[in-house]
This record gives sequence, C-alpha cells and structure tokens, in this order.
Amino acid sequence: MADVAAAFDMGSAESTTRPDGNVVPLNVARTCELTWVCVTGPLGHNKHPNTEGYRLISEAISDELAKS
Repeated sequence: MADVAAAFDMGSAESTTRPDGNVVPLNVARTCELTWVCVTGPLGHNKHPNTEGYRLISEAISDELAKS
C-alpha cells in the first residue's frame, strides 16, 4: 500500500505560513497546495487532488512498487 498520507504530510501539525500570509498547520497547508479544497470558483471546494497532488500520489505508488 502506498503511503499517500506521508507524501501529503498529513501527520504534521507543525505551523507554517501560506503564501497568503496565514499561519496554519503544515497538513492544512499541504491539503490546500495539493487539492482543490481551498480554491474558489468552479473547481474549488473539491477534495480531489490537483496536478501536483496526483504527481505525489503517483510517486508514492512508484516508490512502493520499486520495493517489490
């Protein structure tokens, strides 16, 4: 099983500053960076990954397959 949560830093609540200046936990910032959750408009408020999110998912799967 690929560890996508680790690739998305879901276990990290360490504070970080987003480009908009807001200080949030790293797992929140990564969710905003890698999905459409924090985006407004026709694509926004959507839990699906964006291009970068899908790239990280595919890398996590490739890394796991390489172990086999």
